[in-house]
Formats: sequence, C-alpha cells, structure tokens
Amino acid sequence: MSRMKKYRILHVTREFSDLIVGGIEQSVMLAAGNIRQSHQVLALGHPGEAPESNCHGFSVFRVFPRGSLKFFPWSLQWFRLLGQLAQTADVIHLHSPFPLGELSVFGCQRPVVCTYHSDIVGYGWIGRLYSFVQKRMIQRSAAVVVTSPSYVESSNSLGSFSKKLYVVPFGLPMESVDPEPPKVRMPPRFFLFLGSDRRYKGLSVLLEAYRLTGFPIVFAGVVRPENLFETNFEQVFWLGSVTESEKSWLLKHADALILPSVSRAESFGIVLLEAMRLGRPCICTSLGTGTDWVVVDQHTGLVVDPNNPSQLADAMRCIYLDGDLRKQMGLAGRARFEREFGLTGYHQKLSSVYQRVLV
Repeated sequence: MSRMKKYRILHVTREFSDLIVGGIEQSVMLAAGNIRQSHQVLALGHPGEAPESNCHGFSVFRVFPRGSLKFFPWSLQWFRLLGQLAQTADVIHLHSPFPLGELSVFGCQRPVVCTYHSDIVGYGWIGRLYSFVQKRMIQRSAAVVVTSPSYVESSNSLGSFSKKLYVVPFGLPMESVDPEPPKVRMPPRFFLFLGSDRRYKGLSVLLEAYRLTGFPIVFAGVVRPENLFETNFEQVFWLGSVTESEKSWLLKHADALILPSVSRAESFGIVLLEAMRLGRPCICTSLGTGTDWVVVDQHTGLVVDPNNPSQLADAMRCIYLDGDLRKQMGLAGRARFEREFGLTGYHQKLSSVYQRVLV
C-alpha cells in the first residue's frame, strides 16, 4: 500500500464521550489527531449522549444496548452498525479490554490492530474467564500495541503476543493550551490530583496522606464523594470538571501532580505527560506499568509503593519543603517529555503499525 494513501481507521471502544474524560478516550483522540488518516469511532452510548456526533473533526457512532450480561452489553444493532462501518475501513483499531468488541470485530474481514490498554484486575472468576477469552481473541489480531515497555515486561498475558507486539508510548503536542485560572478560590500552593473517581485511582490513600501532612490538595475532574460531606478537610479543594485551559493553569501552578493509583488498571497515566510538559514534578506509585516508567524516580519525580499513605506523605513533604528539588525535577520532566513523548513521534510509530498490517 502506498505511503501517500489516506487510509481509514475504525476505532472500536467501550465508551467515548465527546468530553474526553477517560484515558482510553484520550488515547483514541490522540490517535485520531493524525490528519494523514481518516478516523471514525464506534462505541457504546450512555443516556444523554447523541447517537452520532463530530468530535475534534472525526465521527463518533454510539449504540445503546437494551440489556447486559454482566460485562457483556448485548445489542444486535451493534453488529449491524459495525458491519456497515467496517466495509469502508482499511483497519479496525480495537481498544481492549472490551468483551463485546473483542467478540465482534473478527468477523469483519479487515485487519485488526489491538491496543492492549490493561490487564483485567479483580472481578474474581468472571475476570479470570474473561482474561482467558480476551487472550484467545487478541491472538487473532494482526498487531498488538502496548503503551510502555514496562507493561510488556510485567504482564502475564502479553508473552503469547510477542511476535506481533509493538510498544507505542503516548505522545502529546509540545505545548499546552493557554492557562486560565478556575473561577473559585485557590490556595497559594497545592498538590494536584487530576482524573476520575475510579476505584483504582487511590483517592482514599491520598486523603490519608493529607491527614498526615496537612498540605493543600486540589482534586480536579472529580466531585467530592458523598461519604466525605461530613468530613472536615479544610485544605482539600474539589473542583469537579475543568476546562483544558483551567487544567493547564492547575498543572502550571501545582507543586506536583500526584497519581496515587493502586492497581495495574492504571496502565500509563497520560496526565503524567501533561504535568511533565509544563515542567511539574510528579509523584506516582510503583505498579510495574507505564506510570513508574514515565516518571523516573528521584529524577523527574518520586515513586512510592501503592496503598502506602505514609510513603506518599513523605514524598509530599520532600517536594513541598525543597524548592530547588521541585525546579530540578520539573526541568528534568520537561526534557524527558521533549525527548520521548511528542505527538509527532507517537503518530509516526502508530502509522507504521497500520502500514505493517496493510502490506
């Protein structure tokens, strides 16, 4: 296939909000930002979302299932729409884990590139059963993309894909959008958590570290949980959703970004790149995933054990009390970002995977 052809990519993923709130949604948006290709997205929809929308210049199609068998939403419309969209696609890009997607894409007679976002963590026997099915289905892919070398080394599932495995770390534009302060009162200094209230994010660990330090923490992207309304956290600020401009301001002014995740479901942490791009040090946990590969311990930030509030509190003290260390780590993070995580390099690596499966 000619390198000049603008080939067509159909992304198949579990969910895709136009607000781009999750890590997988961010990864789809980053891939679809490559204008050398044409991108469409097929996802399951949630109440209030439009069946079709245009997001950052590419089309998003949503199917609303009528019923669900645990992790397997069932919909005949999904299979019909997938078949229609696949007819005009050159490559189907499956984002796993997604049971319905894995069981449906291989009947489309198109090469499948699968991004393996994370192992299945927890869920008991259902999780183990799904992991078995997932592995068998992904073996049928033409290529398997993983976002960090450390995830390959530490995963029990990826060894069987070694002959068609490609490491393609995420990348971002070199500069962020112009910063704009949130329209609420902000403390003069603060640590920043930026993300969703998913069970693996470790919010309770960070709140316990706050009890040990008293340092101000701003939570952006998540509202105050109901079970904390009666708790007095005087220096904890809950902003809820923020704009891209507000996010840039928060990252630029934070003493450090904290990503206290507690399981391998946190496979990369794109927000770490966003912080490094703006010269901010990061504190993350040692999970054997992309988090403690992106953050170089003692150089671009600090890496602590998961589920360890005491270690996290010590790391916060170290950064809060040492302005020279904050500056050195921030500069090192920006330099690492420029070397390793530019958007152009990401697009080139992902495009080469598409080209390989179309030869």
